[in-house]
Amino acid sequence: MLKQTGRVIRWPAHMQPWFTPWTREGTRNEWAHTGGSDRRLQQTDGNMNLNDQKVAAMAQRLIARIGSVAEALDTKLPLPRIPAPLRANVAWPADFQPSILASLAGEGRMAALSSMERKGAILQVSELDTSGKAVLSQFILGGIDELGSLLGASWAASGLIVTTTTGAVAECPGLPKAGVWPCSQVGTSLPSGGSTIKSAVAVRLPQGRLRAAINFEEEQGLLILDLDLKSHSWIPSGEVQLPLSQGSSHSHHLSFDPKGDELLVSSSHDGGALKWRVGESDATEPVIVATPQAAAFGRVWHAACGLGGGQVAHLASQAVGSKPELLLSSSA
Repeated sequence: MLKQTGRVIRWPAHMQPWFTPWTREGTRNEWAHTGGSDRRLQQTDGNMNLNDQKVAAMAQRLIARIGSVAEALDTKLPLPRIPAPLRANVAWPADFQPSILASLAGEGRMAALSSMERKGAILQVSELDTSGKAVLSQFILGGIDELGSLLGASWAASGLIVTTTTGAVAECPGLPKAGVWPCSQVGTSLPSGGSTIKSAVAVRLPQGRLRAAINFEEEQGLLILDLDLKSHSWIPSGEVQLPLSQGSSHSHHLSFDPKGDELLVSSSHDGGALKWRVGESDATEPVIVATPQAAAFGRVWHAACGLGGGQVAHLASQAVGSKPELLLSSSA
């Protein structure tokens, strides 16, 4: 029984309860935590009436139920058997250090971007194998030097959309021309509320409006935002709870599919990736599309994006500062 201040003290060691115990019927001390039997549960004789038998039976059933629940909570669910990613043979340009991926799913093309230099390369990834993957073209993002380093990117038929460390969202329509992909800021900057933006990605929906996912340094969850076409302000539309990172230095990388229906969240710690359906009225559970690979590879994981058909592309380095590798995996 909980004790409350101001209640009557029954000398020498008894405090009057809030209410008469419902199990006290029959005998004074039976199943009691009050009366003359403080701090213990007891019965006065060996014979139990019908009500007492019901209580005892219910207690036994409850213990059995709680035991099974405890065992279930203590049991880790097995990870799906997803093959380890395979290394693709990509010859990156000598001065190019990519850290962001965006895929034009359905067309077999992928854009790799460097965060600080705002450089990029377009690759052709037609099928999942380890044959040579030629870099089709290289480019520089123009017009956004003052917006900060890149945090994320999404690629659709209308063009490329990038987010930056200042919270700006910029759109680069069409395709690069003469090695330059011109971009310009769209809408207002993503709201930060005084916090530091840790990761962010934006995509243009088929209806024309923008959708963004943003994660802050002080938060474990992801905020989903839609840009209102009339007010040009970002409006919260959902939230995703991220799995706990293995340390404060680890973060999550974000990637939308071209339609903005699916959000891919990958870990910088081990390369594991989860996929959520977003923007729907009914909440959906995340789907594991890439299992953790830290024990097998020991790599630094930079980014990931979906290629469609259950395929995922990863950027990872053997060590900090080394040239990233392109890894391809499939959960289909």
